[in-house]
Amino acid sequence: MFRARGGAYDAHMNNTMLRSMLGVFVFGFLSLSALGQAQTENVSLQTELLKDWTGLKDTMHKIAAEMPPDKYSFKPTPEQQTFGERTVHVATTNVYFLSLLGGTATKPTIDPKATSKDAALKALIGQSQDQSFAVGGGTEILVWSHGTPHVGSIADLRQGDWIQLNIRAKGGSPLAQVEGTPAASVADHGAGRGTAGRPLFLYVGTVTGGQSGGQLALHVTGGNWRALRSMLGQSLDQTFSYDDGTIFLLWEGRVPTVIDPSQLKAGDRITIRVRAPRAR
Repeated sequence: MFRARGGAYDAHMNNTMLRSMLGVFVFGFLSLSALGQAQTENVSLQTELLKDWTGLKDTMHKIAAEMPPDKYSFKPTPEQQTFGERTVHVATTNVYFLSLLGGTATKPTIDPKATSKDAALKALIGQSQDQSFAVGGGTEILVWSHGTPHVGSIADLRQGDWIQLNIRAKGGSPLAQVEGTPAASVADHGAGRGTAGRPLFLYVGTVTGGQSGGQLALHVTGGNWRALRSMLGQSLDQTFSYDDGTIFLLWEGRVPTVIDPSQLKAGDRITIRVRAPRAR
């Protein structure tokens, strides 16, 4: 694994996020119109609405999670709702429209006046942010320090640490079942990790052998959406830079080892993580 790190910045509300929010709200109303047409074509209204709602739920949760808590009181103009009020409004509207489909599940109780970040996220996802998960004898505990992990134990976890759980469960499993499934790995990133300052560009590919000279040649075969978007119109063979602050990790099973780039072998599957500025 090849890891590149970048600096951090104080996330704030910007025009891009406002446009994203507006796009989500408008898309939601347009979806309802599209559903009416779909119904005339003998397509299940319930299926279509659930499809739209599932996609919008993920988008809205990402937007709400990205916003810092102290910005939930932000409003573009005095006459408009705050970010928190608008987020809770979306959650309340979702519950209303889904209830029209004859669902039997108990509707979540949403307080429209509770517009803090914690309350808004709970309204969107329907569950408390405080949950308990299982670990077992096969759970790997990794403690990260300055970008480098080492194998640890539950005793190494400290109050306030930022934890990442990796759990393998069947798709669509209820929360209780996921919580009862022992985690495959637990990554402890320490206290005060906060939110990454720059977007993550993640590239996946292969190398032809050991690398040196601060340059890594990669044949790109995949990546996250930011990385793939940057690849549009470009060759699949790209060269990335690294320096003394770059960490190379070799993963064997779920256990990482720090290596030198010269130890890479032909055909190795490489993941490159780059934090870079947002495109303007």
